[in-house]
Amino acid sequence: TARIIKRFLTSRSPHPPCIPKEGFRTSPNTTLPAWLCEEDVNYSVSKFDNRGFTGGLNYYRALDLYVSFTSLLKSYLHKIMVVMVLKKKSGYLEVIVYSLWKTD
Repeated sequence: TARIIKRFLTSRSPHPPCIPKEGFRTSPNTTLPAWLCEEDVNYSVSKFDNRGFTGGLNYYRALDLYVSFTSLLKSYLHKIMVVMVLKKKSGYLEVIVYSLWKTD
């Protein structure tokens, strides 16, 4: 599982990720880029082992349904200006969102 996730995350191909029918041939370990560490890969592997990709795939299976629902809500959507700030805190990026919405 770790090998497959590493392949997906480090692939530079513009095509959707897929597993060939014949499987991956034996290849040397994939070198991780600077932005990806082994802990991140292990986290993804643990989440995949618990739940798989079913949730993500179901989203795309029901995409037509989601689009039809959101088209009904177009008149109810409001644009809210937001500023997102990334702050480094103890080795991780913390996301801080400031809303510029004024309520009178």
